[in-house]
Amino acid sequence: MRAALCVVVFGGFTLSPAKSWADRYEVQWSARPLIGVAQMRDEWTSDYAAAPAAGMSLAVSYGVTNSLDLGVEALSFSTLAPTFEGAAVRTNGYTANGPYERRSDSVGGTVNATWRLGVVWVPIINMGVGRGVRYRSAGVFTRYPVDFSPMQTHAERVEDWLWTARSGVEYRMTPRWTFGGYGTLLLAWSPDAPTLPAASLSFGVSYVFYPNL
Repeated sequence: MRAALCVVVFGGFTLSPAKSWADRYEVQWSARPLIGVAQMRDEWTSDYAAAPAAGMSLAVSYGVTNSLDLGVEALSFSTLAPTFEGAAVRTNGYTANGPYERRSDSVGGTVNATWRLGVVWVPIINMGVGRGVRYRSAGVFTRYPVDFSPMQTHAERVEDWLWTARSGVEYRMTPRWTFGGYGTLLLAWSPDAPTLPAASLSFGVSYVFYPNL
């Protein structure tokens, strides 16, 4: 299952030195490694299972006003394979059941808006929506002498709608460079696969270009 764990509604804060620089017309490039957890479900069980997840976010934004940025973001994340205890699949007249594992990877992009609400400590609220592709590995029953993967649980790719939100705090080290820590929520939805929600923590480095500086 490929999701953009990845995933997911964002916000943030910015700490700046005594002197401040206008946010209007600025262009900001950001890179954020992500580490977190995804709440996974599968068609063959009613149970949910938490899976560690990690990924990467790359973003660029433009300051429309001193308090509003518009931008785009590319996301990717992968999960480890959690164990679902209550899975059951009937195949060739036989029911396979017991512990069941399946992992997911995701990649996608969003368009987003960021509201900046301060000067020194700057709260930011960032919300995005977009599309993605999720890779779901073949589901495997692990209770048997040899791992068993029924035909119905084959690996597949599905298209997702993505919703994201982030919050955190940034420190403006120089007029050009900022460093921050963030919390992120992501939701990947598809009519062809169970919804994949994820939460993550990350740090990020941003480069800011001011055309008037």
